[in-house]
Amino acid sequence: MKGLNRMLNKKFAAAVLVASTSIFAQAADLTVINTGSKTGGFFRSSNALQQDLAKAISVEYVNPGQYCAAYAVLQKTTGPVLFPWANDFEAAGRSGEGCATIPLKAEEIVSYTRDTYRVCSAKPEMTKERFVKAGESARVGYSTPAFAFENTVQAVNKSFGTKHVGVTYEAGGGAVKTALLNKEVDYVILWPSFAQEVTSNGTANCFWSTGTETLDGMEGIASKDTANKKLIIGSDTVWLLKNATPAQAASISKLVQAAYGDQNSAITAQIKKSSPPNFNKSKQSIISDWEDAVNALKK
Repeated sequence: MKGLNRMLNKKFAAAVLVASTSIFAQAADLTVINTGSKTGGFFRSSNALQQDLAKAISVEYVNPGQYCAAYAVLQKTTGPVLFPWANDFEAAGRSGEGCATIPLKAEEIVSYTRDTYRVCSAKPEMTKERFVKAGESARVGYSTPAFAFENTVQAVNKSFGTKHVGVTYEAGGGAVKTALLNKEVDYVILWPSFAQEVTSNGTANCFWSTGTETLDGMEGIASKDTANKKLIIGSDTVWLLKNATPAQAASISKLVQAAYGDQNSAITAQIKKSSPPNFNKSKQSIISDWEDAVNALKK
């Protein structure tokens, strides 16, 4: 059955390639913009996806390194443009802390994923229990936007009587992972793919997921105090396609799905470290879940 699925995936990808090439032969190039940092999860996923799409159509990849700079590029891009947008970006904008908000339109949504973060440490003395032990004071590293993660640290302090202090790393998730490995801080709030890396090679331990469910063997910290909703911090990502005709939008969406269905694609290699999108989820359900995720992080 697995062999049959691989064969069907290859045939589907080949069919999409032929169809898309004809649609885009005379059209403007697709621009893929990384709206995240130059070291984080968005860089990895956008770089991987543009590699896969470039097998079928001409793709320009733009990597500004910061979401406000990426938004500025987006405003100047007139042709079809594909990019990820995060719920923390949106929450920052709606809270008056960020540079932009982007209302979701059903016809512009290409994919949607949800991940929760992990609480990790490379210091042997910093255990799972100490993170939630009353009176403990630890330095907790995280990326931007700082206020969203600071809310989580303060929620931990409120629920468990800890006295943790947050440390922001502006350069993104990769910088947070480096700080973890260098033991610059006691704990970090880390992107799932980075958490998998540091635990698989034994350089650090990860203890909690920042949600209600046990994920990857890590208990959901929000399950310890269900009344404190700020203990939940998820990373919701919606990929949006703007400035595309209906035919271009349909073709690009098929290309994206084909890439995720190809076991040899760059994006498939990348999502082994995080959650894949659910392409069967309705656009209205996506918009509803997105609003919940954004509101959870707003000030």
